[in-house]
Amino acid sequence: MNTQNQTGVGAGKALLPLDGKWPEEIQFEASSASGMPETIRYKGRYLYSKYNPTRSVLSLIQGTKFLPGTIVIICSPCLCYGTDELLKALDEACKEGGEDSKTEVCAIEADRNLYGLAKKSLDAKEEYKRIHFYFSDQLDEFEAFLNEKISTGSFRRILRLDFSAGTQFNAEWYTSICNAAEQMVASYWKNRITIVKMGRLFSHNIFKNLSLVGKEESASDTFLQKAAGMVLKPIIVFGAGESLDKTFAKENIPLIKEIEAGRYFIIAVDAAAQALLARGIRPDAIVAVESQFAIQESYASFTKEDFEQIILFADLCSRPQVARLFKKRIWFASEYAKCQYLDSIKETGIIQNLIPPLGSVGLTAVYIALVIRQSIATSVFVSGMDFSYSAGRTHAKNVAASKRLLANCTRKSGSANYSASLLPPAFPVKSKDESKMYSSQ
Repeated sequence: MNTQNQTGVGAGKALLPLDGKWPEEIQFEASSASGMPETIRYKGRYLYSKYNPTRSVLSLIQGTKFLPGTIVIICSPCLCYGTDELLKALDEACKEGGEDSKTEVCAIEADRNLYGLAKKSLDAKEEYKRIHFYFSDQLDEFEAFLNEKISTGSFRRILRLDFSAGTQFNAEWYTSICNAAEQMVASYWKNRITIVKMGRLFSHNIFKNLSLVGKEESASDTFLQKAAGMVLKPIIVFGAGESLDKTFAKENIPLIKEIEAGRYFIIAVDAAAQALLARGIRPDAIVAVESQFAIQESYASFTKEDFEQIILFADLCSRPQVARLFKKRIWFASEYAKCQYLDSIKETGIIQNLIPPLGSVGLTAVYIALVIRQSIATSVFVSGMDFSYSAGRTHAKNVAASKRLLANCTRKSGSANYSASLLPPAFPVKSKDESKMYSSQ
């Protein structure tokens, strides 16, 4: 997988609006103990304790260690009990962390009635204006807020705090939102590490590839913006995942015959091209994003005719030694980081538009398919676009990685690759057919 994703936006579950019904009004009740603030009864349940409404949220704050570089997400703030104590604890954490330490606070609410109640409480004090509050239909703004803060590099963690029992009305929604926020932070730092390790190679490849474009023998070279709308036929994008084998199973012979007859424009990611050629199908185009030497084994079985006829959609960051093999090349550039020299290349007009950092050669291939199709009515299908795998397998048959396992197979080791599924960061997931799979995404 290519990890050039800059922000990691969209990694994990999507932030989808919540469809809900908003029933009876909120009922305020005095707490049983004297001197205590009031509690709330809503939808047949108390959102705070009848006896001491503030106890649970204050205990939560007192028992939590707040660190600088934290974005706190308050779930269902309701009457905002504990907000003063939370802000004070965050300020103290920043003082201990030093001048550059930062924390941010935001709040989310899924219930319309509870949103109105919390909004009134947050508007009551001037110091509460530092809390960014979002309702379930404002998730675009919430995501933009997270992107803005995370991209500064000052935040390393998400901390969820449930301020009332209102979260129980939409428990899965709150969990999915907070999980998505955590994945955004994790993706950002994972990609920062990648840029540190790979940034020099990316920039090195860009300038080598730009030199290829300027040569006379590269007269057939063009750029993605000039190839927009060039494909009239339906498009199939093939990845190198295990589901590619299912597409070419016996029960799909009618589809296979249509592919062989040229009814579809076939795009393969670099690693999947060998698997298609082994089945007698020459892809119309290949998408190359990988910048490292290891990808060259994916082209080992290509013939001279393959290199002459297949169109290569090549990222400027991709390995130049691969691009040199092809006669027809269409170039694009991923904005893998905010770099001045990338802006300069864009300003020259060579690359008119940098494509977003999608973090995967498969997603990049789909993006390209959407760009080159003639219109929105032109269908785009995908196969082998897997982000999970079964124990012992990671790719489809005849892919370079699978061939390597077979070549190294012995009586002791076998032909399975269990290390991919049994070692971190892999974790078990369920597929659509309820079978056990593994993923690192």
